[in-house]
Amino acid sequence: MVCKSNLGNINIEKTYINRHIVNDDYECRLERLYQDALDSQPTNGMIADTLSRYDWEGKTSKVNGQLLKTLGGSRRFDLNSIKKWYLQMVNLGGVSREEGVLLANQKLDKYLSEDPYINVEVALWLVGVTVNEDISLDDEFTIKPIENMVDCNVKEYLLRHRVDGLISPQLPKECCAIVKKVQMLKYSMHDYVDNMPVETKWATVENKKLEAGAEKVWNDLADLGLLLNVVKNVVAISKFHSSYSSETPFCFGGAKSGSGFFMPSPRVIVNPVLSSEQVEALKKIWGDFNKIKGFGISENDKIIRYRIGVQRLCKAKTIFSDKLEDIQNCLLELCIALEMILSDKSDGSDSPTSKFRSRGAWLLGSNYESRERIYNQLKKLYKYRSDIVHTGRMKLKGNNDLKSLMQSCFSYAERLYMLRLRDCFRDIKWDSVILGGSSR
Repeated sequence: MVCKSNLGNINIEKTYINRHIVNDDYECRLERLYQDALDSQPTNGMIADTLSRYDWEGKTSKVNGQLLKTLGGSRRFDLNSIKKWYLQMVNLGGVSREEGVLLANQKLDKYLSEDPYINVEVALWLVGVTVNEDISLDDEFTIKPIENMVDCNVKEYLLRHRVDGLISPQLPKECCAIVKKVQMLKYSMHDYVDNMPVETKWATVENKKLEAGAEKVWNDLADLGLLLNVVKNVVAISKFHSSYSSETPFCFGGAKSGSGFFMPSPRVIVNPVLSSEQVEALKKIWGDFNKIKGFGISENDKIIRYRIGVQRLCKAKTIFSDKLEDIQNCLLELCIALEMILSDKSDGSDSPTSKFRSRGAWLLGSNYESRERIYNQLKKLYKYRSDIVHTGRMKLKGNNDLKSLMQSCFSYAERLYMLRLRDCFRDIKWDSVILGGSSR
């Protein structure tokens, strides 16, 4: 693949850059590209002349040398970085150099204003699922197709994977991101303490409040990405957390990237494009999840157990395939997910297989016939699980019946995780239910 830079607006020769596979090559290339441009005497002179008319040295004197904050850390304000950023803004700002200069001046003026805040967009990048357009969720979260995300190293990395399986040939190639904007202070706390003692007390309190809010958004993004796997026929694998600020005048590509985490060799088993029905289901699940957190039990045993169970369900979905070894591993993960949602700490010495099939049938079925069908399917699934655990392999003649059984049980797991959220994990009197009494 060949990547082409668009530098025609300021009369810099177009540059062709060979493909790299390092994670940050997009931003590194921009850094090198604009530094090389500034090393050219005509270009450097042109930018210096433009900035001089803008009186940039006078306007930036207050912040020169200070640490400017991004969500992922801080970076020292220096004239060379501003020149490279300014060159990028002039080049990309419009169809003419004059429009680019106007945009660059406006962005720099806004950043140098008395407003102490900047907007930072935090993002969770997902693989295995995508959307065709921006979709607004509750609490100001948005799901975006990767094409609508800011140009940055993570975006380029995932786009290349979509073309040629860069990360892993087995990894699903569909991808998107869930994003939300947060406010942060422009300057690092070090500079408030060292250079602005009058404002230190305010900045300390405000910084703690803003960082606590940002941490909550990070945690909410992780939960949203996880809860997508409760939606029927959705596989969503969380790949990267990142933060971006297009208002900070030195972030090439408008991006500051964070860390990522990986799942081994997953295989998508469903249509990866979210439908309107699936989006509405996610909104409902997210609302139920927040309702539970509003009760003040967000970190109790039940919600922690719930998160781990959904992780197991996601892993089961990702390793489902035609290979017997994968089917066995998938079945074990699926059974763990089902057991975690159907049992609790108060259970005594009741048989696990009895709880597994009877509770699932009671919660999912609406009449005797449907409950009997679900009961027998869960019983069969648990038998396969016991074969693997006790003998190391399943006893079966063919894979087709088993795959059909597991598809049904995936649906049961998704429904159970939705149902238990909806009833706020209420305690069910299972002994009473078995005897025909009330569940409450």
